Amino acid sequence: MGLSVVHGRILFEYGEGKESRDYIKSIGEDDYYPSISTNMFSNVAETCPQFYDHQIIGFAATYKNIEYGYGFHAFILKFEKKLSMLEFETAHIELETELIGTYKFFWKKIGKLDTIKDLYQNNDFQLIRTNKWYFGFGYRSDYGSLNIELKDEQIFTYNDFTYPVTIPEKVISDFKSLLKGLKNQEIGKKFYLKKYVKNQFSSSKNEELVFCLKKLQIEGKIEFEFEGRKGYSITKIQEI
Repeated sequence: MGLSVVHGRILFEYGEGKESRDYIKSIGEDDYYPSISTNMFSNVAETCPQFYDHQIIGFAATYKNIEYGYGFHAFILKFEKKLSMLEFETAHIELETELIGTYKFFWKKIGKLDTIKDLYQNNDFQLIRTNKWYFGFGYRSDYGSLNIELKDEQIFTYNDFTYPVTIPEKVISDFKSLLKGLKNQEIGKKFYLKKYVKNQFSSSKNEELVFCLKKLQIEGKIEFEFEGRKGYSITKIQEI
């Protein structure tokens, strides 16, 4: 298995940065794969000689084939969770892989002054709009427009990746009883996955199952951990 490198930078809004620095420091160590920990971010310069108008922070990490399975799906969800807590304006991330090439990802926060508005679907933008930001693939300016024409091979679709990242319908179908059980489960009470999913570790669908649980965990709806022979334990935190 090969090495995957993820690196990029986050540009803060004009005049902002302190609350974002404090949040990044509060992340600490992340023990859940794919990890996003405080020490994966660079230090932020806090005095004007080290930046012009906008403060900036770097991000870099290496993983083992993060593009395989649902690893990069989970990374995007975790990275966006962090972005949602930052006073950011734009973010650029690059994924370098040994086998399937290099891909670029872009986010632009939708602020009070939305300079893109209805332009985001035009050929010189080709962005996806969410209620928080614009997202796009390929080589882009900080304004969000494409620097060079976006080609199909620059769009990351490996392992059925789509944006926004969701639990695939086939996974929802396969684990329908689990999702139904989670909805009916009492908040704060621990239970074990074996109650709903048999042969969870010998099943070829284990990666799909773990991604399903990770997405719910990243969204703050559950906590789950592996407890040896007991398997995965799950604690529901909020309604699903």
